[in-house]
Amino acid sequence: MSVFHNRNAEDAVGKDFYDKWGGRIYVASAGEKWVDCMNLGVNKGNSLKRFQEHYNISADETLAFGDNINDIEMLKRAAHSFAVANAREEVKEAANFVTDSNREDGVLKVLKAVLRGELC
Repeated sequence: MSVFHNRNAEDAVGKDFYDKWGGRIYVASAGEKWVDCMNLGVNKGNSLKRFQEHYNISADETLAFGDNINDIEMLKRAAHSFAVANAREEVKEAANFVTDSNREDGVLKVLKAVLRGELC
């Protein structure tokens, strides 16, 4: 389930929501206007782990990008993890690298550098 609010979803659901449901479901900000609510143990990191295991892909062979709280677990599963410059501070701390913002095509710049053999 996702919660949408046209201005600020985190503020709309409030601390009480996180306190009440945080231990029973996975609750994470997915952007200014969205909050994700899922079963415990369901997150992008666990999904990436299953993908890596299924296709025998190591963390060193994995590139990931993120900008919000719901990306942190995924970033921790990739040796080449990038936060965009306009990401939340928690995401920048979880990533191994920071690239330009999404408005400055940060993800595209990294992907082009990888394809040119300059990164990873």
